[in-house]
Amino acid sequence: LAGMFQLLQPLLARSDATAKSIRTGRGVDYDFGPDVCFAMDRKNKNFFKHKLVKEIIDKVKIPRTGENLTSLLNRGVNVADIGCGCGSSTIAMATRFPASHFFAYELSPRSLEIMRKRVFENGLSNITVCDVSDRGVGDGPMETERSDEDNVFHFVYSHDVLHDMANPMSLIHDVKKRLSDEGCWII
Repeated sequence: LAGMFQLLQPLLARSDATAKSIRTGRGVDYDFGPDVCFAMDRKNKNFFKHKLVKEIIDKVKIPRTGENLTSLLNRGVNVADIGCGCGSSTIAMATRFPASHFFAYELSPRSLEIMRKRVFENGLSNITVCDVSDRGVGDGPMETERSDEDNVFHFVYSHDVLHDMANPMSLIHDVKKRLSDEGCWII
């Protein structure tokens, strides 16, 4: 709850901008206050650290194959974590599933800076931090020209982000384009 209390002041400070964005259809920048990315991270960090794998990922079966998602991640696959903020969700998954490679997609410059620092401090070589202004999910995990069949994600995770996007249909299209037929997306 502490993260929610930390969010109150910046949210109230931007209430006029939020009302205007509702009227105009234009969003409000995520980095609208110095504490926002820290507050969001603080709000979600314990869930990611203690519950994401045990209470969500461990219980998911891949719809098409019936395989446990945990088994797939233990084998080693490409994973997209979309809108991952300061990286707490990505770090929790990458630590638990070292054979898989995680592509952490984020737009916020402040969050990207924090995430890069955390990835380095944790010594995680199985995370690639992706600034979505340079490289999006639709580009796939490979930076080289490879067939679309090889340039896929087997698991996509997006926590509390789709509803905040200016164009969620674009993300849905990109994920469908790059999600393996034998994979899954947790929203």
